[in-house]
Amino acid sequence: MLKNLARKKLVRLEPYQGAELTAEGMHRALRVVRRHRLIEVFLHNVMAFDLGELHRRALLMQPTVDEVFEEKLDAMLGHPTIDPHGQPIPGKNVSWPRMSDSVLLELPAGTSGNVSRVTSEDAGAIEYLEGLGVRAGAAIVLDGVSPFDGPVAVRVGGHACHLGRRLAQLIHIENAGRPQNGPGERQRLGHKPELGARPGLSAGSRGQPRRHG
Repeated sequence: MLKNLARKKLVRLEPYQGAELTAEGMHRALRVVRRHRLIEVFLHNVMAFDLGELHRRALLMQPTVDEVFEEKLDAMLGHPTIDPHGQPIPGKNVSWPRMSDSVLLELPAGTSGNVSRVTSEDAGAIEYLEGLGVRAGAAIVLDGVSPFDGPVAVRVGGHACHLGRRLAQLIHIENAGRPQNGPGERQRLGHKPELGARPGLSAGSRGQPRRHG
């Protein structure tokens, strides 16, 4: 497949090194993403399909959408800039929007903000997070991250819940308010005595312990 794309000058292929999109390849890829996400907006906002159904149905519809249909769909929807999952929609000039959000797991405990997007096409993951209230626009607080690949404690809409690392990695937040006293004042979950934390150890941004001093 990569050799075929290289013959069409859509990728640059270096043996044993990998491949990267050419300018034309990037243009076509962004066009595909734009149409797919516009269809998802239509399916959710107009036809009221659940979030977990959007990706599969959009894939089925995508081959039928040409440039004229795409532009009329964009206009009908009011020129949306994000899809129902909070993912950016490439512009009409096929430019990639800049995002200023952060991955939840890369922030210190005590950080609060709003979910900007959920970066997954897995219907099961999307539906599970939706059931917990984790969707674009929802208020969320990172309470702590347990060490040694332990769970991630969050509060969504005032309700506490625990997420696995894979799910937490999918969540991005914007308008992040850092803890006023710094992450040292809001201890990581692994520091609580009841979880058996050892003195001198703290969890890193991804839950791996690091030794002080």
